[in-house]
Amino acid sequence: MRILRLIFLLVFPLALAACGDATGSDHGIVGGWGRALEGSRQVERLFFGAAGDFRQEIGLTSDVLAADEAYWFQAEGEYRVRGGRLELRVTRQIEWTVGSPPRVTERSGTWEDAGDVLVLADVLVRTYDTFPADAPVSTRATYQRIPHERLEILD
Repeated sequence: MRILRLIFLLVFPLALAACGDATGSDHGIVGGWGRALEGSRQVERLFFGAAGDFRQEIGLTSDVLAADEAYWFQAEGEYRVRGGRLELRVTRQIEWTVGSPPRVTERSGTWEDAGDVLVLADVLVRTYDTFPADAPVSTRATYQRIPHERLEILD
């Protein structure tokens, strides 16, 4: 019985520490992730830094860029994962459309729920709610890890 109590005293604090996730704690999420957006010619890329910084990019793939339809969106800020839930705080947004200068919007940034995240090897699955009408719809997005050598090209 004494051994069980000793094991409990050693393991319980570690389990509690694992549940109390801090900004930017690594759940395998650190790095770059990408996916093609369904029903469009756009791609979405997510970048999560070890220090809790994140960047989201949405734009046309390079093979379909045309002078009259080029568009790019970027959000920057901080992230944290708490019990499998991703939270984002956007502090800056940049939008660019062909023919006009980039539009930069600084935001005060409040923490917002970005859904559940699960990392399985080189796949990140994010389940979150979208609101196409009056009621929320559960949406699942699957991202592939961007190899480290490609990250240097994208930065």
